[in-house]
Amino acid sequence: MPEECELYCSKVTTQDAIRQAQKDTGLNEFHVKALYADHTDAEGTKMGPNSLQGQGYTIELDHYCTYQCGTKGHQQSLYPPQYQLPVSSKHVNSQQVSINPVSQLVLCGPDVISATSRALIIDFDNLVLHVAFLTHCSTQLYTIEQWCDCIMKNRKFHVGLAIAFKTHVLAFLTIDLVFQPQCFDEYLHAVVLELDHICHSNIKGSNRSKLVIVAFREFKASHGAGVYTSSDVFKDAGISPFLTFDEVFLNPSRLAHIILAYYTFVYKVCKEDGIIKLVCSAVHGTLLAPTETQHLRYAHYLSVYGKEFVYCTEWEAQLIEWYIETIGIPSGNWSQHDLNMALYDVFELSNVCQALMNDGAFLGHLVFGVEKWKELSGCMPRMDDVLTAWFQKQGVLNQPTHLDNNSYITLYVDTEGRHPRHLPTYAFRMKNVGQIWSLIPNFSKSCKEALETVTSDMVSKKWKLPSGIVFQLLGEVREASLFSTIVKKGTTNVAIGPLEYCGNAVWSRVGKLTVVSPCWEDPTLSSFALARQVQGYLQRKNKIDAPEKAKTAMSKSHQSKVSKSITIVLKGPQHLSSSSLALESFPLALLSVQPAKHRRLSADKHLALSGVEIEKENSGSTPSLAECKHRRST
Repeated sequence: MPEECELYCSKVTTQDAIRQAQKDTGLNEFHVKALYADHTDAEGTKMGPNSLQGQGYTIELDHYCTYQCGTKGHQQSLYPPQYQLPVSSKHVNSQQVSINPVSQLVLCGPDVISATSRALIIDFDNLVLHVAFLTHCSTQLYTIEQWCDCIMKNRKFHVGLAIAFKTHVLAFLTIDLVFQPQCFDEYLHAVVLELDHICHSNIKGSNRSKLVIVAFREFKASHGAGVYTSSDVFKDAGISPFLTFDEVFLNPSRLAHIILAYYTFVYKVCKEDGIIKLVCSAVHGTLLAPTETQHLRYAHYLSVYGKEFVYCTEWEAQLIEWYIETIGIPSGNWSQHDLNMALYDVFELSNVCQALMNDGAFLGHLVFGVEKWKELSGCMPRMDDVLTAWFQKQGVLNQPTHLDNNSYITLYVDTEGRHPRHLPTYAFRMKNVGQIWSLIPNFSKSCKEALETVTSDMVSKKWKLPSGIVFQLLGEVREASLFSTIVKKGTTNVAIGPLEYCGNAVWSRVGKLTVVSPCWEDPTLSSFALARQVQGYLQRKNKIDAPEKAKTAMSKSHQSKVSKSITIVLKGPQHLSSSSLALESFPLALLSVQPAKHRRLSADKHLALSGVEIEKENSGSTPSLAECKHRRST
């Protein structure tokens, strides 16, 4: 397999080559003219010795190309499948066949090229090419003369894929033709490819009965969705995190909820400037040094994760109350698949309105069904997307929406001027799953499909979680898991949002000034300032100096702990300025030493001092203050 440095270097060298080509040609963009590739030995033999393949030439690919490459279990077409036509239509008049030729692709400079640890990615705007270097692969940008004269035949390596422009050819070169190209024309296409792969394979780990929130985190098309992001997405989508993969990803309406909520999450990060402004306000010079207030402000951008309460609309609150009342049926066994249960998802349109107002609008017919969407939107729905086509092919397009359609009267609800509801959150934990936060509880014991729920208020990190058991966090353990608690505690072993985790610079008091230190226990600080920093941290950690509480004096035991901690820090080899103090003991009392106050001198003292100066000038001797007073009195 390729090493990390190979992909990064391929990206850099390809970018540099394109910059040079721009300089040589004076072009900013390069329009694709054709695609080329080498055949395998079997394909060359099949075409005969008189064919170009048989003579060893690199051949041009057309939209009837059926060549594939990649791993045995997951081979991909060399020619973009979005532009392919069936071989049966080859003899149809080309004017009667509507196609999207590769000549529509444009390479808009070096910045559209990126890399992961396993693949090189080229964004052609309306198509993204993802080339996985399964073994080893290299890239070259040839001039058109070099390509025609030297590379098309006379060489001892293979051309896996070549992208021809007017003046240059970008080639992916291999020894064994073991590589894998994938083309994505949009996000939905990536979703469909992965869904199709999961549903038609028996690969270990693709268990379709796993919790949907776990499947969503592992879904390649939702990369970047971790523990806290997934909880927020499912809250905005109105989907229970305790459903299974099949119950959500194979249901058109529920999957559309997830896609719209994920789109909204990404939109808030990339398009709106709230989070970016918050992060930039915490940058001082070149250092990221967020204050506690800035840390806590990020909670505004969390939908549910780590929150004690969540504001929601009156309609969403009613949906949640109806949901909790329905699943709380005390007697009898019931199934969540029973349509007579009237168990509806808690889907609030205002949570995903940004997605519906933009590119996600064409998913409305999947969310509500065709007729209801026509009623809400006032227009005929578009049904030409790849996701709708895939559900149609699977025969599940008309699955129940799990929505009370009669309750949705208007598409966009104006929330301004309305009083929001304040609802408590539910916090859960499962083995190999981590924390799950939601506005709705797990299904009750009377539900046939429900996972067993156990309430727990244990704080110890050593407590064991049996597999398949849902622990609902209560009491101290829930309090310790809140985002606000984590921030105020000052811990660095969690990562919730862009301002958390270790390595942030910190604010320190140095006299009357507040300065930014690159790290805790900054060795460049004075011993006094460092001791104050340690004392403040321990007071906050032990909730002695909490902002919402009255200040209290430290107990003797706590004073002893603080003194020991300060002594340990100052004795550390990293503290460069500690030589000025005796480090064998550092009493806590030293922290309260204040600089001498400036006092006004009395008239007697002023007169005495003036007499001292006169004597200095006349005799050079300096009388004492008592002598000066005696002279004045006599």
